[in-house]
Amino acid sequence: MTIIQDKKRTGVIRGKVQETSPSCSTVSSNEKIFVGIDPSLRKSGLVVIDQDLCIMEQKLIVTSKEDSDEASISHIMDELSFIPNIIRLESVYIEAPYVGFRNNSLVLGAIHYMIRIFLYKNNVKFETIPPKSLKLFHCGKGDAKKDEVLDLVEQTLGVRFKDDNIADAYGLARMALEDFKNDR
Repeated sequence: MTIIQDKKRTGVIRGKVQETSPSCSTVSSNEKIFVGIDPSLRKSGLVVIDQDLCIMEQKLIVTSKEDSDEASISHIMDELSFIPNIIRLESVYIEAPYVGFRNNSLVLGAIHYMIRIFLYKNNVKFETIPPKSLKLFHCGKGDAKKDEVLDLVEQTLGVRFKDDNIADAYGLARMALEDFKNDR
């Protein structure tokens, strides 16, 4: 596992901006599958796409403020437990915790490493993407604010989301797909 910092992406799939349907009913038997996860204690985004940019699954995993950190992390892990069972899964891209986050950095790190250990134990290929690299990829600038993300993702990737956590997860899945296509 490596942290991808400045990997050069050539835009093999970026050139064809299109509306992506919220869900797809069929997948070719040889299509690779890509997952993006934007982990957070209260709202985690998850998106699963195929090589044709079909969104096969999108989910906002919400936990309650009344729950303990341990209960929230356990709920998140339960919601992600299906990932190793995805047929033709190529890779999972996870947004790294923001270094210097004002509070909850220990909890965010715990969530992040729980996901990584879970994927590692299940032999799932994954990469960790720094927040700045993700924003640069799907917003065109590395310092986009949360309220700008939804509009910028629509402009650069051609898809509209209602939640920035899901938009981030979609951007991560798209990065995984683009890196796969560039590496072939």
